[in-house]
Amino acid sequence: MLHHEVLHVIKNELILRVTSILNPKMAYGIREVVLPSGGSV
Repeated sequence: MLHHEVLHVIKNELILRVTSILNPKMAYGIREVVLPSGGSV
């Protein structure tokens, strides 16, 4: 179960990195959804 959680986090991080390269504004919106706690940009 822990391994699955790690893969999920890595997948989200990869999506954010790719999106930030393609569309920075869109990546910021996704980051707010994935990290509602307000993580550093």
